[in-house]
Amino acid sequence: MKKDGYCILNCDDLYYHECLEQVTSRLLTYGKKEATLQIVDYQLYEDKTMITLKYQERLYTLKSPLLGEFNIYNLCAALLAMIALGYELEEVIERVSLIQ
Repeated sequence: MKKDGYCILNCDDLYYHECLEQVTSRLLTYGKKEATLQIVDYQLYEDKTMITLKYQERLYTLKSPLLGEFNIYNLCAALLAMIALGYELEEVIERVSLIQ
């Protein structure tokens, strides 16, 4: 890891604490527990997933065409990667429904 880079970790992962011990850069986390980007709630449907996320004490509700709980985690990792690249979360969330 670059000292001035980012490390993005799933805090719900079984090996989270082992990975955390190795972090030497800025840390961003996601998961259902307390995290940089917290999964507050979600509903899975046949054609979409409705997700409520918490970031910097603000709640965001979004509709994703990605199905399954694992894709909620994948989406959170991608959102944090975009934040690390300098994008605003609001800007990226607006485009999530366009994923095909």
